Amino acid sequence: MSGNNKQQPVKEPAVSKAPEPKKPEVKGKVFISAEAFRAILLYAKRYANENIPEYDWKEVYGFLIGRIDKDNVLVDSAVPMTSGEATEVVFGPSHYTKAAELDNEIAEKNDNTFVCGWWHSHPFKSNPTSIFLSSIDVGNHLGFQGPNPLAIALVHDPSKMKEKDTPFGIKVFRLTRTDFDQNELDRYALDLNPEGNTKSNPTDIVYYAVPFEITGPTAELFADSLADVIDKTVKGDPLIKAYREDDANVTVSQEKLADARKLTRIQDLGKVDITDEAGGEEYLEPDIETLDQTPSAEEPSGLPLALPEEMEEVNKTHVLSVEDFASGDEELRTEEAEQQYLDALDFKKQKEFKMAADILKSTYRIYSKLNAKHKMAFIKNMLMECYFWAGDVDDAIVESNLVEKLANETKNQYFLGNAREFRGRSFLKRGDMKNASQAFQDAIAAFKKGSFNAKAGACAEMIARIYYNREKPDVEMAITFFARALLYYQNAIKNPRSMEPAWARDAFITNHGALLEKQAKGLIGELKDGTKVKQMKELLVNLKPWD
Repeated sequence: MSGNNKQQPVKEPAVSKAPEPKKPEVKGKVFISAEAFRAILLYAKRYANENIPEYDWKEVYGFLIGRIDKDNVLVDSAVPMTSGEATEVVFGPSHYTKAAELDNEIAEKNDNTFVCGWWHSHPFKSNPTSIFLSSIDVGNHLGFQGPNPLAIALVHDPSKMKEKDTPFGIKVFRLTRTDFDQNELDRYALDLNPEGNTKSNPTDIVYYAVPFEITGPTAELFADSLADVIDKTVKGDPLIKAYREDDANVTVSQEKLADARKLTRIQDLGKVDITDEAGGEEYLEPDIETLDQTPSAEEPSGLPLALPEEMEEVNKTHVLSVEDFASGDEELRTEEAEQQYLDALDFKKQKEFKMAADILKSTYRIYSKLNAKHKMAFIKNMLMECYFWAGDVDDAIVESNLVEKLANETKNQYFLGNAREFRGRSFLKRGDMKNASQAFQDAIAAFKKGSFNAKAGACAEMIARIYYNREKPDVEMAITFFARALLYYQNAIKNPRSMEPAWARDAFITNHGALLEKQAKGLIGELKDGTKVKQMKELLVNLKPWD
């Protein structure tokens, strides 16, 4: 009887587990030829290697040419196209025009190959999860996978070649569906995990990895590749060039844009949208490669290289709100560090930049020990600005690299854009117009993604001024970027953001926009080509009038 009186063990209540993501069905495998991999690796290394500071590494992209065999994709070659922004490749009309030309060349070969996908690099040594699809990448890939369900997106980080989890520094992806709308893509900017699912709903899988294999190389290909690398290294030539890189820079004409729209075999890839998504106004997308021409520091008297003095005075004393600084890492706040930060704000407002910088360095040491990333980003951002306004452009460039890293970790588009903007400003102070132009272009991409239109407008305006201040002014490109600046300024009036400088939220931006429009119209008179005059007039006419 005593055995029957034993106390029964109490059952633990069942713990409900988060639902596991349903793995999508993976069709076939991707076989990448050694020749295609060689092209991807060498071109990515050209813009991201140990001889270039990591903050200057750039994404590159290209197209994959191959065939379909049942459910398998056979990639025969990879064609590099151009370099993009530091962290994002965004397709524009000039890129689609090249795609149309390339597709026509492939068709003439009549060997049953076609554009079966695209590749791009994510060079980010300090980020262990750099090989993924961003929301912009997802939007780009819709144009490939929409017409071809087996189309692939290949991502490569040349700094991850020896990582176990990423053989060859490569991952290949497909989307789970191709009907994403713009609202979803905008949400994914902050909600998408590197694994391909969303943070808000882990069972919502946006993209997934596809197994791949590098085929070859043959002894003959290896020998030829080695000889080619040695020969080009001796000559000082790039190991690999982009498609039509040696062609003269040609403005994208309306006829070529029309041709790009008529792509047949790439289909959706050729749907060229030359309207700004925020405002709907038409503009000409400049080819990123044209920014590689180094302008002169000479300044024509009519259009200074710098922004108006009134804007810069506001920029110098601009500080972010204490509330925004305090809104993150609340459990890690310390009274001493918080008071130091407030003191630094006061010194910056008084233009005592070196005093502010000294305090901020002490404040940063406290929060870095606590790993308070939110507050660290705010501190480094202001430290970068203080160094710049104090004239320490070398330190500003170093700090911009750290700000960009923290911006990516905290997913803050304002800091990401600001890091790139002040990098561009610092290069400009050095007289390095080429890198300044690219940095401002990179900043625009980040600011637009975060809807910081006033800051995007200022960067576009800086690029316009650089084009005009070249030894031989490129008036057409100056007008094009002025038009983009005006478009962003108009969007800023409709959608003001508290983090942007005060000049973006009062009558100044309206007055400045009206003056800038007059200057842009005045530049049209300097054009000699009648066709270009007509194009530039149409460009400005499409903008909404300034009140």
